[in-house]
Amino acid sequence: MSVIMTPVFVSLVRYADLPSTLDPGASWGDLRFLVPELGDAIHGQELYDLPTLDRLTNAHSGSHNWGRSTMPLTLGSVHGYLKREVSTYRKNRLAAYVLAGRYTTKCVQEFVVLRWLRAHRVNCPRPLALWTRRRGSQIQAALFLEALRGYRPLTTYLEQAAIDGRLSPPWTAQLMDSLAQFAVRLHNALVHNPDLFAWHVFVRSVELPKPEDFAVIDLQRALILAWRPCCVRRARDLAALLATISDSLIDRRQRQRFLERYMELARPRDPWRPLFPRVLRRRIAHWRARSKVRRALAQQEEVLARAAIPPTGLPSNNPAAGTEVRT
Repeated sequence: MSVIMTPVFVSLVRYADLPSTLDPGASWGDLRFLVPELGDAIHGQELYDLPTLDRLTNAHSGSHNWGRSTMPLTLGSVHGYLKREVSTYRKNRLAAYVLAGRYTTKCVQEFVVLRWLRAHRVNCPRPLALWTRRRGSQIQAALFLEALRGYRPLTTYLEQAAIDGRLSPPWTAQLMDSLAQFAVRLHNALVHNPDLFAWHVFVRSVELPKPEDFAVIDLQRALILAWRPCCVRRARDLAALLATISDSLIDRRQRQRFLERYMELARPRDPWRPLFPRVLRRRIAHWRARSKVRRALAQQEEVLARAAIPPTGLPSNNPAAGTEVRT
C-alpha cells in the first residue's frame, strides 16, 4: 500500500494525506505534529484541539481570506504565525471520489512542502505544530510557523534600496543574479509555486544578498512534482515574480539579465527555450491584469513618488517589459 501512495503523495500532494513515514511528535486530540522545543508551551496551555487554540487566538488580529486566517502568535519563547483553516470542503469531487479519504487542507499541503524544501536546503519558515480535524467532507486545520527573523519582503527591500540610493545598475545586476539562482534552487527541488509573488519572496537584511539570503513563504498552493517543472510551470512561477515588481524598480535590462541567468543555470539546453519568452509574456500580462497586482504596483510607485525618486525603468503598464530571452 505504501508503494502505491508514494507517487500520489509526490504528484498530487493537494489530495494526499500526511506521508506514512512521518512520525508525529504528538497524538493528543487534533494535534498531529509538534517540535520538541514547543512541548512545554503546548502542554502547559493544553492546546490539544482546535477549539482551545481558537480561544487562545481570539484576542489576536490577523488577515482573513475565504475561511483562512493568519495571525501572529507567541508560544513560550517562540514567535511565529498561526495559519487557521475553517470549513474547507472537497473542491474536486472526482479526485475526492478516486482518492477517498486522501483529501487534505492547504495547511497540510504547505506543511509537507515546507518540510520538503528545508530538506533540500531552500530557506523557508520552519513548521512547528500542526492540528487537523475531519468531519465528513468538512476539514479544519491549523499550522504554526516560526517567524523569519532578519528578513523583509523583496518589494520592501527594493523600495528601501531605491530610497537609500543603492539601486544602481551594478548593484541591481548582482541582486537579480542572486535572485535567479534562488529561483533555480526552488525548481531544482521539484517545487512548483504559482504564488511566487515578490511579496512572498523574503530577503535577509544585508548590503548585497546572496542566493542563500533569499527565502520563500506562503506555499499553500505549491506542489512537489515527480520531475523538474516544465516550461509552462516555470513561466507561471517566474511571471508571478516579475509581474509584481514595478518597472521603476527593476528595468528591462535587469529583467533580461535575470532571465538569461536563470535559463543558463536551470535549462541550458531546453528544447522549449525559444517558446519560453512568449509563454512568459502571456503569463505576465495575465497577472498584471489582476486587481491585486495593479494595487501592489501602484503602492510601489507611490512609495517612490513620496521619496521623490524619478522612475528609471519602463512604464508599469507594459506587461511585456523584460520578458525577452536571447537564444
